[in-house]
Amino acid sequence: MKTEDILSRGYFPKELPPPFGTASFAAAVVAGSVQLPLRPPATSTLRHNLARVGSLRRGLGIPNPLSYHCLAEFICANWGMFHGAAVASQFSMSRPKATPGTSRAIVPIQPFSGWPLARVRARPGRRYLLRADINLFYSSIYTHSVPWALHTKILAKAQQRDTGLKGNELDRLLRNLNDKQTIGIPIGPDVSLLVAEILLSSVDIGFGTGRLTSGARYLDDYEFSFSTLAETEQGLADLQGALAEFELTLNPAKCAIEELPRPLEAPWVAELRSFRLADKSRKQGNDLISFFTKAFVVARMYPQEPVLKYAIGRVAALKVAPSNFSLYQSLLLQTASGEAGALPAVIAELAKYSAAGAAIDEQALSSTFSAVVLVHAPMAHGSDVAWALWGALRLGVALDSAVEPVLSRMTDSIVAILALDAKGRGVLSSALDTSAWDNLTSGPTDVLGPHWLLAYEAGLRGWLPSAASTSLAKVSPYFAALKNAGVSFYDSGRAPLTPRTSSAPSTTGASGSVKIEDFDWDEYGASKAELDDDGKDEGYG
Repeated sequence: MKTEDILSRGYFPKELPPPFGTASFAAAVVAGSVQLPLRPPATSTLRHNLARVGSLRRGLGIPNPLSYHCLAEFICANWGMFHGAAVASQFSMSRPKATPGTSRAIVPIQPFSGWPLARVRARPGRRYLLRADINLFYSSIYTHSVPWALHTKILAKAQQRDTGLKGNELDRLLRNLNDKQTIGIPIGPDVSLLVAEILLSSVDIGFGTGRLTSGARYLDDYEFSFSTLAETEQGLADLQGALAEFELTLNPAKCAIEELPRPLEAPWVAELRSFRLADKSRKQGNDLISFFTKAFVVARMYPQEPVLKYAIGRVAALKVAPSNFSLYQSLLLQTASGEAGALPAVIAELAKYSAAGAAIDEQALSSTFSAVVLVHAPMAHGSDVAWALWGALRLGVALDSAVEPVLSRMTDSIVAILALDAKGRGVLSSALDTSAWDNLTSGPTDVLGPHWLLAYEAGLRGWLPSAASTSLAKVSPYFAALKNAGVSFYDSGRAPLTPRTSSAPSTTGASGSVKIEDFDWDEYGASKAELDDDGKDEGYG
């Protein structure tokens, strides 16, 4: 494993809008333009809440580059030891592996799509099923327990001040990500998957010694089958005891003992997956209406499930006929505000057809994106607002001025950066009030605090007076080196320079652009909206 890989492909959560990335940061580190200080200070993690189906939100964490750089260097220098501990479980389907040349640096050895098959294989000849999930897993990890998993609890406690013990140093670096706090590691970076599997591999060894033969774990989700009810109850007690050794507990809402046979997947998945969609224009239009009608009905029946996101992923492989694009666009926009998490897939589909020459309905898009902001901004739902802003930037549509007062009161750095870019491009008006964001970046050490990304990017681009006036050389030589190396964590070149002015929908192709029927679909690639796996990707990007 190389530091460059963890910094370029294993740092920012994959759920952020596309302009956010770390390629230039990794390149500067590799080139030697950025050097770690002898005594790096503790820093704060940027928080960004992620849209989820239902009422719950997931808090993503983006560590400060200084602290994450330190952690990445240490992980890579000791990769053999840490990786060996993380793959020791005989039950885990999410054992981490390095993946050169892919979009992420560290991923589970098995995709989550293989989880249903593992469940099928574990059930024959068994009568009872134990399902369990760890309560707030990443947020509740006790960093001092990492040395326990690496060196045994007895040894780690006896030598807790021994700086030569690798687990102790890993513990310290994890705490430095989050103001030296001992509870929680960030959700999103790839290193969190590695740390999670180090811990849970030790739990598995304690839980399964000589007792379990049928079952598996995927991240913090357990499923084991047993012959008798007594064995199942004992298995639950064993799991609770093994988790308690590492200060972890089960989620009572997701823990159950059930009699087999039980369904292997949600009924609505099979129902939508089996739906036939025609290729021919006339029948295709009717099929699209029927399919989305069914999806909307099913979504109301299963309000805690990612039904609409799945539905878009199902249709994304279809080449919608030019005569049906206006209909398809309307159906997509209805889903955009109907389910948290569906907006990225909607934007990807609209961008795909826009690139193919279809003129989108800017007025409808503006109304939809503006409505998302107006609903979610007052509740501080950062990812919903961020994706609405990105959709407006990506597709070049101006937002209603009514969104600006609620936007300006949000303190989410991802939202603020997108809004400041949108203001500069005319997607939002020049009257947007940015004083609250200026206050967030007015402190001399804000590049080390929870709004480090806003402080750095706003200062780099001159977006906010206070951030622009901060002398990075005095505050943090590390960030001054980043600036001198031209490092940016936000690529504004991914969006059109100016918003569109026409709002007339068309499927015949804009002047000078390719028509839908002539578009090279294989080269462009259809968007793939993956089925939400109930948080099984929460520890890696």
